[in-house]
Amino acid sequence: MRHENGRGCDATRRKLILGALALPLAALLARRASAGETAGLAARVEAITAPLVGRLGFSAQRLDGGTVIALNADERFPMASLFKIPIVLAALRRVHTGPGRIKGLLPRGTPVAHKTGTIGGVANDAGFVTLPDGGRMALAVFTKSSSTPVADRDRAIAETARALYDHFAT
Repeated sequence: MRHENGRGCDATRRKLILGALALPLAALLARRASAGETAGLAARVEAITAPLVGRLGFSAQRLDGGTVIALNADERFPMASLFKIPIVLAALRRVHTGPGRIKGLLPRGTPVAHKTGTIGGVANDAGFVTLPDGGRMALAVFTKSSSTPVADRDRAIAETARALYDHFAT
């Protein structure tokens, strides 16, 4: 579809580009949550990650609040296809992969737009979750160096997503 100006950039492409540019800016403006704000969540995530072989890391943010919650955010995790998120943002709502990851333990019918990635000892999922009050949460959950079965890694991602959902929904 071409614009009247003949440049060939349609509204959808423009929204994707602006969205991709806005994500890093939002990260720069975000405030990290204090230990007091996340004490209960920290204990819950520690219990989730204890049985995993390898490492789990995540970053999550309630988009209307700006607070960031992260675990192992200073570590590098393989992207395993998650670098495509800004490119395919418009299509993420239709993704049917990884039903046992971010979507796995969320309340039935919760809108989720996400992208999964899997390679070797890596299982990842990242996307946006709509909260009960209509707000949205952005999150990315990564695993690495894991010999734990994929189903167990998927379960850890689902439990982490649910813990974050519960935290931001209250």
